[in-house]
Amino acid sequence: MARLVRSAFAGAMLLMAAQQASAQMSGDAGCEQQARHAGKLAEARDRGLSEQQAVNEVLAGEPAANRQEVAESAELLFHRFRRMPPDQAAFEFMASCLDEAN
Repeated sequence: MARLVRSAFAGAMLLMAAQQASAQMSGDAGCEQQARHAGKLAEARDRGLSEQQAVNEVLAGEPAANRQEVAESAELLFHRFRRMPPDQAAFEFMASCLDEAN
């Protein structure tokens, strides 16, 4: 009986670890997407597009993107971080997202 309980407990722990790893991987993919969007938004801003045009351009390239998330990123990049280069924007948004995920 004790062996069965230990085995069930070990199985549950393994399942929980696998679920956490899966969530981490999907979180990393979400952060990569957010970083990619930030870089594209900053590039569009630097080309002279309006905030709305930049959002539309990113969404046209990635139809599965979250419109609200892209719009919030654009607001930051167009108003608060106007001088942030695209590669730095991608890095900063990735780092921030990973910090929030962990």
